[in-house]
Formats: sequence, C-alpha cells, structure tokens
Amino acid sequence: RIYISLPDAAARSGILKNKGSKTKNNLTDDDWVTLGNATEGYSGSDMSIVVNEALMMPVRRCQTAKRFRRTPSGGLLPTFPSDPEGQDMNLYDIQSDLLRCPDVSMDDYMTAINRIKPSVCEDDIREHIQWTEDFGQDS
Repeated sequence: RIYISLPDAAARSGILKNKGSKTKNNLTDDDWVTLGNATEGYSGSDMSIVVNEALMMPVRRCQTAKRFRRTPSGGLLPTFPSDPEGQDMNLYDIQSDLLRCPDVSMDDYMTAINRIKPSVCEDDIREHIQWTEDFGQDS
C-alpha cells in the first residue's frame, strides 16, 4: 500500500477551477482560492462531487422559480419574487429556447460544500500515515 495524501488548498482550488470553469460561472480567481481553502480534508473525488452539486444549483433554481424576467436577448431568467421586472410563471410555461439558466455562482459552490462532506475521515488518514511510517519505503 502507498499512502497518497489529500490535495492541499492550491491543488483543491485547481481541481475545482479545472472542473468548474467549463460551465458558465461568475467566479474570480480569488473565489477559486477561497473555495480551495474551504474544502480542507476533501479528496479529489469529493471535489468532483462538489462541482457537480454546484453545477446543478442553477438548474434547480429554474425548476423551482415562480417568477422569471426577460433578458436583453429576449430570454427568460429565474428571478426573485419581489423583482418588479419579473413575470409570474414557472418552468413549464416557458418555451425551451427562451429559458436562460443562471451562471454558477460562489453561493452555489458554498452551498455545495455545506451539503457535501469529506469522504475520508481523520482516523483513516492517521492509520494510513502510521502504516506508511511502519512499512512504507523510503524515497
């Protein structure tokens, strides 16, 4: 067995940015760093799950929205109930070519991080480190 440590904050930021930036979002480089710092103890696999969860948030907003507003291009974007420019309708009232999904946001990622917990516990990490110290090879 070989113990491979969990990714550090910079690696986690990189994983999130690499996987998450392929979808339209409004995150800055500083946001990706913040997310990397917020995911201490997460594995690479955990990071993928966080990204997938965050990417679904805008879709869920479309599904649950009760009010939509027109975009400059004529599409319809979910909005808040108090938006004076919004129109009362739901997803099924909108022609599919007019629906505009919101960009993935920092809030979406933070919500995903709060929902998705690390899959590797501290005891497992200590056990692997101890095994490596006892039986592992020197480099």
